[in-house]
Amino acid sequence: MFFLLRLCLGLMVLVPSLAHATALENPGNGLPYSGIGVISGWKCEASGPLTAHIYDEDMMLAWPDPIPLVYGTQRPDVHAADACDSADVGFVAIWNWGNLENDGTYTVVVQEDGMELAQSTVQVTMLGPESQPQFLGGASGECRVPDFPTPGESTLFEWNQNTQHMEAVMRDPSTDLDLVPSLAHATALENPGNGLPYSGIGVISGWKCEASGPLTAHIYDEDMMLAWPDPIPLVYGTQRPDVHAADACDSADVGFVAIWNWGNLENDGTYTVVVQEDGMELAQSTVQVTMLGPESQPQFLGGASGECRVPDFPTPGESTLFEWNQNTQHMEAVMRDPSTDLDTCTEGLTVHPGEMCSFFFGDTTFGEIDGTFSINAEGQLCVEVDIVEIPCLDTDQAFESLLSGLGISGVDVTKNADGSWTINSIPSDL
Repeated sequence: MFFLLRLCLGLMVLVPSLAHATALENPGNGLPYSGIGVISGWKCEASGPLTAHIYDEDMMLAWPDPIPLVYGTQRPDVHAADACDSADVGFVAIWNWGNLENDGTYTVVVQEDGMELAQSTVQVTMLGPESQPQFLGGASGECRVPDFPTPGESTLFEWNQNTQHMEAVMRDPSTDLDLVPSLAHATALENPGNGLPYSGIGVISGWKCEASGPLTAHIYDEDMMLAWPDPIPLVYGTQRPDVHAADACDSADVGFVAIWNWGNLENDGTYTVVVQEDGMELAQSTVQVTMLGPESQPQFLGGASGECRVPDFPTPGESTLFEWNQNTQHMEAVMRDPSTDLDTCTEGLTVHPGEMCSFFFGDTTFGEIDGTFSINAEGQLCVEVDIVEIPCLDTDQAFESLLSGLGISGVDVTKNADGSWTINSIPSDL
């Protein structure tokens, strides 16, 4: 499945106590995770079934059942690096972090026939509502990450409901998408989702009730010319109890999956993914792909860091902080603690679209006032306080006039050309 990353990039998290011929790559040790992702890695030789097990901070099982890992996916990068004698050494399972009960620290342990091979400890953030924590539906949001992927650049990320992640989006909003429906009723291509933005490392996945021949994915450019030269093998038979429970198929082992790095493609643009069975088309999706890696190595963005806050997400009045995860090549939600994850509005602070800071004024016309300053996607400054509803403002003069009406003086701000706002001065009783 053509997951073209080099071993030297640090994508693989190797556990020192293990055999050199095994690597658990995702989840990466110490990294934040949210939404739908994969448990994946490689092992040169597997003599028994591979499974993943998830434990809470007390090393009690947080998920009751072993998670079967499909073994034998193609890893030409591992073979090319002489780490294994063959390429069919990858293992993978699609995993929804929303299956767990709460935000917190979890440990993922990979076993072979009951013997531990590798483990990673990660931070998990839930995004779905309490009534359905597995999936956040009906939400939308975006944020811009300043100085990302390189200093002086900025990248806009947009919520993708199918992947349950923030995905980098194209910088040309005039591009239109041709929406193509899935074909056979007994087949569903779920990822990539039609008309959605994609970037980084993800999966091509879905389900088919009965597969009588090999399943492959093929990627075409806007002119329907092959954008990736080789068929991408899809592993068939992964467990989909949700499909079985919905009476869509007679059994649960109907899923198909391949890990896919959108950075393998040459350029930003519109691409169509076609799934075939034994050469016959089953389903297709047309998507927008944004590259993040440098021209010299577009498959992987290494050494970058960044974060952004999405206002009114996942519900109005809330905000969620997302942080770059190099292993997944995505922005992942990080644990929310309002007492620590909001910067205090201080002199010299620059607040970018999608970010906010908190303030407290002790002596105003209305007594004590606390609230937040935030910048929306249009570059407007929005003030949230309990005592009055305030519209978002376009100019620093309008903002300073508003504060004057509240009996607050000494605040000086400047709106910058990139839509960010800089706090030049602010009272010391903040």
